[in-house]
Amino acid sequence: MSAPSAYKQSAAVPLPSDGDVRAVIGEDYDPGTTLNVIKMFAGTGEFYPALAGMVRAIFGTPDINDRHREMIILRSASILDVPLETTDKIGSRTGPLA
Repeated sequence: MSAPSAYKQSAAVPLPSDGDVRAVIGEDYDPGTTLNVIKMFAGTGEFYPALAGMVRAIFGTPDINDRHREMIILRSASILDVPLETTDKIGSRTGPLA
């Protein structure tokens, strides 16, 4: 697994409005406690159920332990070239990635 390349540009992902998020998530939506990543997923339209299902499958099942979850995240970061996630996970244990 190769180390991701450094970011050359910054990017911002606009979050949907609270009304749009509530329309997707439903009445359980609490703007004060809902993570921004879930709000961002809510802005994906018809992909939201699949994304929410993937998160539940990875983080909500007893069949996947913490080590497996971490490997899923690191492998995804490597494939998608996401240096922040890889540096946060590996760099904290081994020092900065070269």
